[in-house]
Amino acid sequence: MILRNIFLVLIALFLILSDSFANSRKTIESTASYVSKNSHFYDKDTYENIFLKGIDSINLFSENILVEITRKSRRNLELAVNIEDKKEILNLRNNKNIRDVARNLSLIIEFLKEKNYIEDENKQLGYIVANTILQEIDEYSSIIRPEILEQFLIESKGSFGGLGIVIGIRDERLTIISPIEDTPAFKAGIKANDVIQRIEDFDTEGYSLEQAIKLLRGEKGTPVTIYIERANIADLIRFDITRDIINIESIKSRKLKKNIGYIKVNSFQSNTYNQFLESLRSLRSEGIYSLILDLRGNPGGLFDQALKISNIFLEKKLIVSTKSKNKQMNINFFSNPLDIPKFDGPLIVLVDGGSASASEIVIGAIKNNQRGLILGEKTFGKGTIQEVYKQDDGSAIKLTIAEYLNPQDYRVHLNGISPDINFISVNQEDGLLLVKKEAFNELSPDIPDKKLNIIYTPKEDSLDNTDELIVFSTSILNSELLKKISLEDNVKNFLSLIENEMSLNARNVSDSFTNNLKDFRVISDLKQSKTTSYNKDVSLVIKKNIDFQSGKKEKIIGKISNDSNINMTNLIIKSESANKSLDNKFFYIGSVESKDNFTFEMIFDLPNWVESSKDRVKFTLFHLAMSDPLRPKLVNVKEASSNIILQKEEFIFPRFSYSIRPLDSKKLFKLNLDIYVEKTPLDCKKCVIKILSKDTNLVIKNKTHKLDNINKKDVEIESTLTVDTEEYTKNKIGFTIRFHDKNTHSFFDKDVSISVEELSSFNRFKKNKFYRLSKNSLLLSEPGSSGILIGTMKENDEIEATGKTNNFVLIESDNEKTISWIRNSNLKPLASISKSNNISKHYEEAPKISVKSSIADKDNEIRITSHIKDSTNLKNINYFLNEKKIRLISKNEKFINDSFNIKLKPGRNKLYIIASDKKDIKTYKEIFITNNDE
Repeated sequence: MILRNIFLVLIALFLILSDSFANSRKTIESTASYVSKNSHFYDKDTYENIFLKGIDSINLFSENILVEITRKSRRNLELAVNIEDKKEILNLRNNKNIRDVARNLSLIIEFLKEKNYIEDENKQLGYIVANTILQEIDEYSSIIRPEILEQFLIESKGSFGGLGIVIGIRDERLTIISPIEDTPAFKAGIKANDVIQRIEDFDTEGYSLEQAIKLLRGEKGTPVTIYIERANIADLIRFDITRDIINIESIKSRKLKKNIGYIKVNSFQSNTYNQFLESLRSLRSEGIYSLILDLRGNPGGLFDQALKISNIFLEKKLIVSTKSKNKQMNINFFSNPLDIPKFDGPLIVLVDGGSASASEIVIGAIKNNQRGLILGEKTFGKGTIQEVYKQDDGSAIKLTIAEYLNPQDYRVHLNGISPDINFISVNQEDGLLLVKKEAFNELSPDIPDKKLNIIYTPKEDSLDNTDELIVFSTSILNSELLKKISLEDNVKNFLSLIENEMSLNARNVSDSFTNNLKDFRVISDLKQSKTTSYNKDVSLVIKKNIDFQSGKKEKIIGKISNDSNINMTNLIIKSESANKSLDNKFFYIGSVESKDNFTFEMIFDLPNWVESSKDRVKFTLFHLAMSDPLRPKLVNVKEASSNIILQKEEFIFPRFSYSIRPLDSKKLFKLNLDIYVEKTPLDCKKCVIKILSKDTNLVIKNKTHKLDNINKKDVEIESTLTVDTEEYTKNKIGFTIRFHDKNTHSFFDKDVSISVEELSSFNRFKKNKFYRLSKNSLLLSEPGSSGILIGTMKENDEIEATGKTNNFVLIESDNEKTISWIRNSNLKPLASISKSNNISKHYEEAPKISVKSSIADKDNEIRITSHIKDSTNLKNINYFLNEKKIRLISKNEKFINDSFNIKLKPGRNKLYIIASDKKDIKTYKEIFITNNDE
C-alpha cells in the first residue's frame, strides 16, 4: 500500500493537534540538518525526490491549492501555485542538497500563508512536511509532536496506555509486529502480521506509525474499534477493544518433562535480564539439562538487555555489530565472562513473524554462532537503532542513526532471520488453504534441500503439551543423539544426523494438515522436482474475461484436462493479482486421474468495501509434493490468466440537514447540534454519523450515532458541544459531521466552522421578539455565512425569534424541532405577529461522483472521464494518482464534466477524487486500474 496518500489530509484535520506556535521553517530545517548529519539511511543523491514528496505533502494538506514545478534549470526553479481560478508563479533557487530542500519547502509554506491560501492555525503543516522528509528516508524515522512526546517516552520504559500491540510499517502497510501477551489486543485475538486497515472511521493507508498510535491510544477504559486484514480472510475482521494500562510481564518460565526448561521472554525491558537470571537459577535448581527459549511474539525492547541475555549462552563470540555514519558507533559487541556459570546445555529458540528488533539480536547471535537450533517462522526484520532529539517547541525528531548486523555481517533489517526448521502454518476454510504469502516462497522447488520446512495446521489455544513447536522441540531435546554429540558449534552436522528421527516427528506434525484434505497422497506418481515433463499434457482452462461485484461470493469455473499417463494428485491452484482481494488464494483441487477431465470452481468472497477496479489475475496449478515431510515442494504444473472487472455498487447517500442552537451557560459555549437525515438508505445496517474535531478544547457529547435499524425513515439525532470560553483562544470553533457507511466504506463530510466572536455575542431574549421579513430570505444552520441552507421564507413573512447574535437572529419553531438563523439585516421589528408562516424546509446533498476509465491512444495512458454534480455549486475537485495530487478543478458550477489522460505506473494504480461544494460538503471516490505492462 502506498506510504502517504490523501488520508494524510484527514489525519491533519482530525487528530488532536498541538496548540504550539512553533516556527514551521525551524522545524523543517532542523529536521533536514539532523538527517544530513545523523541519518543512517539517507542517501545524499535522493534530495530531489524528497523535495517532490514534500511538495506532495503540501498539496495533500489543502484541497484549495496545487503546487507544480513548471520550469527547472541548473540554478533556478519555477513553481506554479494554482489557487481557485488563478495561477501565481513562485521562483526559487534550485536544490543542491537536503538543506536547500528544507529551505525551499519552508519558502513555499510561507508564500502560501502570506497570500492566505492556506489556514494553518495550529502550525501543523510544518510537522507534516518534516515528517514527510523523514518517512521518505526510512519508515522508522518520524516527527513526534509535542502532545504525544511524553507518552512516547513513557512507552519506551515499558508501561503505557493502549491496546497491547506493537506496530510497524511493512510493505508500506500498518502491520502488527506482535500482540503483547495478556493485554486487551492479545485476548481479543489479534495476531502477528495482521494488517490494520481501519481505526474507527479512518482508513490507515498512508498513516505513519505515530499517526496510527495517536488514534489507538486513549484513556483507560475507553473503547476503540479496529478492522484487521488477515491473510486469506476475505472480509475485514472487526475488533472492539477496551483500552487499558499496558504493563508488560517480560518473563515466564517453568520446567517441562525430562529435565527440559522453558523460558518465554515477552519483551526486553530494563529488568528483563535480572528476571531471566532468576528464572534460569530456579530451573537449574530443579535439575534442567536443556532449554527452550521462546521469543515468539517478542517485539523487542532495550538493546542492552538483549546483549546481556545473549551473553548467557556464548563464550568468546561476537554477539552483534552496529553500523552507523558516526564511526564511533561502529562497534562489535562480544560475549564477556559472568560471575555465574553460563548456560552451556542444548538450546532451542522458538521464533515467529512477531519476533523483532532486540529479539533478533538474540536469535541472530544464537543462530550465526551455531549455539542452538532456531525453530518457527521467519522473524520480522527490524534491525535499526533510533535516537530521539528533543526540539525547542516540545516536539522531537525520532531518527534512525544506525543498524545492527548479526555475526557474519548478516543484515537483519527488512530481511528477518530464517529458522533452521521453518514451520509453515496452513489453515483451511471453505475450500481455501490459508497460508501467508511469504511462506509460499519457502515451498518453491528452487529452495535448496538443506532448508527444512514443516507444513502443519496449528491447534487453537495450544497448551504446552499440544503446542506443536514445543512438542517438536521436546522430541529433539530428548533425542539419544544429544547424549553422544554436542549441539554447540555443530548445528548443521547435528541436523543431518538427526534427520531420520525428525522426519517421523515432522510427518506426525504434518498430519494435522494432510488428514483434512480429500484424496491427499503422501506418496504420489509425480516427482518432487523443479521441472515437470508432463505439463505439456495437462491443460488449465479458465475464462479470459470475468465480471465481479463487490459484496458477493463470486464463482470462477475452470477445467483441468489430464492427457498424461500420470495420475495428478495433491493439486492446488494459487491466484496472484495486484488486487489484494484477489491475491494469494490457495484452492485445494485434489486429484485428476490419467486421461481424465475435472471441472472445479473457485469462490472469491468479496467484501462490500472492495473498490471498483480492472485487474489481471494469474492462476497457477501446483502439485504439492510431501513424500519428504521436511522438504515439501509446490511443483508448477500449468498457468492461466484472466482479466477481472470488479464493480462496487454505488451507495446512495441520504439528504441531510443540521442546526446549531446555543444553550444557556455562564462560562461555557454550550451548543446543541441537531442533525436531520431524510430517508436513510435501505441498506444502512452499518451506517453511522460521527462528530469529529481537531480541537482539544472542544468537548463533544454523543459523538457517534448508529443508524443500523432505520430504513427509509427520517432521523433526528443530537450532540452537545462544549468549550470553556475563559481558556479559548481560537477565532473559530471547528468540527466535522461525517456520514459513513461502514459496509461499503462510503462516506461524506461536512466541515463546520463558526465564528467565536459571533457566538460570543449571543443573547437569549427574556421574552420572544417578532419580526417581518423585508425580502425573501434564507434560513441557515448557524450564525454565519458558511452554514448550510435549511429553509426559505418569503418577503413579508413573520417570525418569532428567541435570541440574537451581532448579525443573526435565532428562530425556534414547531416546539423547537425546527431551529434556524436568519440575518437581522433582513428583518423589521413587530409588536406581535398576525399569522404563522410555514418554513420551506431544505435538505443538503453530498456531491455525486461518477468516473470511468478507458484506454487512451498513448502507451500506458488511460483516459479518465468524470461527471460530478451537486445541488449547490461545486467549489473544487481534487484528483490524486498514487498519493500525488495531479489535477485541481475550481469551478463555481453545479455540473462539472471532466476528461483527461493519466500515465500509469506498472502494477496497480489508485485514482482518488475529492469533490467539495461551496458549503464545504466533501465526497470521496476511488478506483483502481492495473497496468499489466511490467
